[in-house]
Amino acid sequence: MLPIRDVIPSRTTPWVVIALLAAYATASAAALIDHPGWLAVLANVVALAVFGETLEDRLGHGRFLAFGLLGASAAVAGWMWLDLAAPYAIAAATGGVASVLGGYLSLFPRSRVLVFVVFDVVELPALIVVAFWAVLHAVAIDPLGAALLGRSLFAAQMIGLGVGAASVRLFRRRERVAPAWWS
Repeated sequence: MLPIRDVIPSRTTPWVVIALLAAYATASAAALIDHPGWLAVLANVVALAVFGETLEDRLGHGRFLAFGLLGASAAVAGWMWLDLAAPYAIAAATGGVASVLGGYLSLFPRSRVLVFVVFDVVELPALIVVAFWAVLHAVAIDPLGAALLGRSLFAAQMIGLGVGAASVRLFRRRERVAPAWWS
């Protein structure tokens, strides 16, 4: 299952998402040894590309960046509070992506995503795709569920997801509506 894009059209170019994807890919390639695995990196990149574009369009570039930084910071703060031992950069990256997913689900709970599945493209609810992302991380990071790194990254993801869902409306900008005489 490979998400391609969501069904909500974007009106702007997602400059922040593009910059974050470039930074994330570069940092992950340079430090893949410290990262929990290439499958988790790929899942984060795809999730950020698919869900981040629409969210950045609705929040605006600056607000989207601030929103992502809040999610990443909350994931690291929660990780430090839980006193978990693993690199902070990984918690920030995965927590930031999780906050984008949480914010997306909060703003667009009934949205659908085009997904490539075994030589076909199908439309699935965004919630199913996000749940698959979480399961993929649980399996890719720590297949046996025994290592501290796997549990701590899952905690960072859940913190980011919750913060994103709870705070996205604070960052949302008002939609511009054309006056009645305009149409």
